[in-house]
This record gives sequence, structure tokens and C-alpha cells, in this order.
Amino acid sequence: MFYNVKSPSNRISSTTNLTDGNWHNLIIVRAGSGNNKMYVDGVSQTLDNDSENRTNPQSSLNLLIGAGYNTGGVLYRFFDGEIDEVSIFDYALTEENVTSIYNGGVPGDIASLNPQLWYRFEEGSGTTAIDAGSGGNNGTINGATYSTDVPS
Repeated sequence: MFYNVKSPSNRISSTTNLTDGNWHNLIIVRAGSGNNKMYVDGVSQTLDNDSENRTNPQSSLNLLIGAGYNTGGVLYRFFDGEIDEVSIFDYALTEENVTSIYNGGVPGDIASLNPQLWYRFEEGSGTTAIDAGSGGNNGTINGATYSTDVPS
């Protein structure tokens, strides 16, 4: 996922300045207890305790991009920034996969990695996020402001 943060977040611990107004690539690999990893701009980071110890997400809730649910399942914490190129895989990415996805900071074609979900956010208008991955799960866009500022 490429993102541009406008305000700081207390949920991501990184040695990279994530509030510098530049686009950054964030990849989280959940590979089981003690094997979870986070990469920012292709560089491995330490996950904070909260991120490392999370249980599996509730499957009864919708996947949210740019917001979150509290423990009661209520929508909260809206992301203040820009998001582009969101993908989810059904396998743990390798460091080589991470390097390929980061692609020097420029989003590339990741079709060969077979993402289950891949929102490119190329629509420019409307309320449907087209899934370019293999899962065929188009999403609903709600409250987005479209921008031509993209990672480059």
C-alpha cells in the first residue's frame, strides 16, 4: 500500500518519518506469532507490541481501508492522508516480493504476485473501487476525495 500521511499515527512505529508529506510504501506480513513483519519503503521495521499481538480480525466485519473499528465493532479513526495501490495476498510475502512491490517507490504491476485483492484506485470518481486482483471483490468508496497526486 502506498500512502501519504497528513497527520501522525500512533499505530505505526517506524524509523522513517511518515509525516514528511511524501508518499511511503507500507507492507505488513502476517506470518504467525512472532513472524509478523512490517516494511516501510522496502526497509524492515519493528512492529510495536499492539500490532504484533493482535488476534485474527473478525470475519463478520467489513474490510475497511482508511478507517477502523473499535473493540465494539463501531467505525472510528479515519485516516487523514492519501492511499493508493492497496493489495492483500493469501500467502506471506518474501523480502524479494516486498522489494518488487516497493519498486523504488513507484507502484508497478504486481499481477504476477497474484494478489487476492488489489485496489489500484484509478477510478477518479464514483463509489466503486475495482478489484484488479484475483478475488473479484469490488469495494464501495464512501467519503473519498479524489486526487491526481500519486506515488512517482
